[in-house]
Amino acid sequence: MKRIAAAVLAAIMILVCLTSCSVNTEKIKDGDSVIGIIAPENGGEEYAETMKIQEKYGADKIAVETFKATGSSTTSAIYEAAERLLSANNIKAIIFAKGVEGTADAIKAIKAAKPNVECIDVNPDELDYFVSATADLTISVGASESCTSMVAAAKKAGMDTVVYMVPDKYQHNQSITKQGEELKKACEDKKIDYVEHVYKTYTNEIDIVRGSAGDAVVSCIEQYGEDTAFYSASCLVTDMIIKTASENGAGYIYGNCNCPNHHYVTAFGVDKGENYSQLIENVRAAVDKDVAKRLCVIESSPESVMLKIALGYAVAYCNGSIDTSAEFDEAAFKSAIKTALKDEAIDDMEFAVSEKYGNVINVGFPVTTL
Repeated sequence: MKRIAAAVLAAIMILVCLTSCSVNTEKIKDGDSVIGIIAPENGGEEYAETMKIQEKYGADKIAVETFKATGSSTTSAIYEAAERLLSANNIKAIIFAKGVEGTADAIKAIKAAKPNVECIDVNPDELDYFVSATADLTISVGASESCTSMVAAAKKAGMDTVVYMVPDKYQHNQSITKQGEELKKACEDKKIDYVEHVYKTYTNEIDIVRGSAGDAVVSCIEQYGEDTAFYSASCLVTDMIIKTASENGAGYIYGNCNCPNHHYVTAFGVDKGENYSQLIENVRAAVDKDVAKRLCVIESSPESVMLKIALGYAVAYCNGSIDTSAEFDEAAFKSAIKTALKDEAIDDMEFAVSEKYGNVINVGFPVTTL
């Protein structure tokens, strides 16, 4: 009977893990708890911010592992990075600095092998109903405050219509749906027409996806006129929407994304510069003045902000100063993070957490026009 039970458990683990590897919990060392961060090894913003965090708090408290995103084998790569963390440190919480495709499956396997390790997924690319069922906490961009701020600025700029650009593969994403509801509510308040425009995408054909987004923008401008604000629900095509809309005389463009600096560099060919403020000045200098007055951007680059929020939560969790079983309370959540970070300013920018549904928290940021 014991052999049968063991065989059944092993089969379940294989199905859950989707790989042949498993976490050897016997290797975990005794001692103070450590927070692990797993970041893509491509040298991007997430990796850079991760290394800054480790340098500030010390490698004895922040353990870092990287993985290489390789399509179908990304889940295994992330899981193996987690395995290295768990075998070398007394890990109590793991932050996934960027929730690329494959992260949810890796988290599911980690939780099956080590259920007491808190898993925090930052800016997931995957459908949130799947992610929220695996991660203990998912931090995503798109709270109502951002939507309200964007629509208010669009109204001030003389816009008649807000078009929410949604790729068809994301139209049933709960977070994107809620974001659309907030946009619609804000539009009704400001007496601006709201349109959700779902456009066709094609699996694994990035150039085609980007092209279809550009075509959709042109179609919307023809239908609703130039005094149209575009809100991109997909980070993948935000730069294409910005570029196409500005080239075709649209009034106002906003991209919901954790890396807005990348989009303005691609859309207008500007240098990033030393900091986000310099990037904005470079964009102002690069674009036509009429367009510049109507462009809307996130006030500050949120990569570091999102990771600091995740870090604050992880520290609070490790210290036992946040009750993960209690009903979500924005004030208590933010207070716990600030206390954990010892009241350190998060990039001198206030963030808003408007809601929590399942294990997903939507974070909003101030926006401004160029």
